[in-house]
Amino acid sequence: MKKNLSLLLATGLLLAWLAACDYVDPNDALPSVVVEVPSGILDTSFLLKDSVQKSMAIVEEYTGHFCGNCPNAARQAKRLDSIYNKRLLVLAIHAGYFSEPQTNADGSFGADFRSEAGNNLDTKFKVSETIPKGLVNRGRFGGSSTALLASSSWEGKITELLAKPDPEFTLYLNAFYNDSAKQFYARTHVKMRSSFSLPLKMEVYLVEDSIINWQLDYAKQPQRNPNYLHQHILRDGFTPIGGSESPGIAPYPAGKISAGRWVCQLRQGITRKKCKVIALVVREDTDEVLHAIEGEIKDQ
Repeated sequence: MKKNLSLLLATGLLLAWLAACDYVDPNDALPSVVVEVPSGILDTSFLLKDSVQKSMAIVEEYTGHFCGNCPNAARQAKRLDSIYNKRLLVLAIHAGYFSEPQTNADGSFGADFRSEAGNNLDTKFKVSETIPKGLVNRGRFGGSSTALLASSSWEGKITELLAKPDPEFTLYLNAFYNDSAKQFYARTHVKMRSSFSLPLKMEVYLVEDSIINWQLDYAKQPQRNPNYLHQHILRDGFTPIGGSESPGIAPYPAGKISAGRWVCQLRQGITRKKCKVIALVVREDTDEVLHAIEGEIKDQ
């Protein structure tokens, strides 16, 4: 009985500490309303476990609706997703010249899938200048800067990354939507399984699937397709530009648990039911993605 009581007390104190660490950046909460998620509906079962997550890979596929060669890269991403299943995430970033809305008389290519988050990532990595290309975990792969990879090179790098040891920390994600406030709410927990010395930051993104709209596709006839299925589109960012130091300041001791909470407003043109959230743990000094997780969004 005393042992169980001590365990309950320790868990309660840890939950209280986690709540005290929560963070909402004021630039992310654009309106005055910020939704609070009752702690009772958060999944905190990990507090009593020492679970190990497998290493993950994420392909950041830079694209545009007026890039005729980009659909082949998207088809490659879809093929790889079917192979690596739960160990691969895809994030389609519409940025640059080929993503600009057109003013055609028939209304074709008038959609704007760009986002501030995507534009900022493109400014940093400058991928849209060379599309169709992408990043795999933003790896340098022996170079001095992040490698911009053609889709034919993605599979080899994914295989290489997934063969690495599992991460030394576990990443948990809960995501919610409040319709009255028109806000998405994401909560992350990073739990260190062993001591870790590299500086880390969190990045959290809103993603939308299954948007049917125009796409130029050189591999098909006719090449102008009004019914193209756009997947994994980056729609917004929860975290401040460049990410946030949610796990705290390195080094991180074994057993440390850090919590972060993030708010994102539902923008016009985004369908809530088609959205999901992706969270990344990133090396602050190199921008390399060390771990990634995808979560469904629950209605609050």
